[in-house]
Amino acid sequence: STLDTGAATVASLDCSNGSLSNVGNAASDWDSTSLRVAVDTFTAASASLVVGHTATVTGTHAATFEVLGTGLGSAQAQIGQWSADEYGPAVSFIKSRHASIGSNTIVADNDLVGRMIYMPDDGTDFATRAAQFHAEVDDASPAAGDVGMAFVWSQMAGGGAALAETMRLTAAGKLSIAGGLETVGAS
Repeated sequence: STLDTGAATVASLDCSNGSLSNVGNAASDWDSTSLRVAVDTFTAASASLVVGHTATVTGTHAATFEVLGTGLGSAQAQIGQWSADEYGPAVSFIKSRHASIGSNTIVADNDLVGRMIYMPDDGTDFATRAAQFHAEVDDASPAAGDVGMAFVWSQMAGGGAALAETMRLTAAGKLSIAGGLETVGAS
């Protein structure tokens, strides 16, 4: 198959004998254990990039990027930054109401902007959403540079209960906890 680096020179990827062979662009080089890409690399919209396994694993949806492993070190993603300033690494979630990538249409109240979903193996599949944390628009009139947000925690209680919102921090700074507040230990 071919590795399209977007440059004038295209490298070929030969995996027929169980190893990687570079035939082409030296800017994108690899050996039997790694692939080093020195230019922007793109995959097709229907393709997946899987790290640590030979196939995708589907939960509720097929993912475009997967890190799969059998232990703590092989099943984690790490983002690091080394710089002499006050900034740290970041994960950014972008949400637009426009259907074309890179185009702008303002979000609406209650739109989910980003979420983290936790899906434990239930003995049948990986599609049980047991817990989720998300950020949503909490603003009836969002405007340029001014969009109110809420943070929402949801989880299953077990015993056949469905995923339910258990805590919310609104754009106004109000905290609501389902079931009330329980204090444990000394107060």
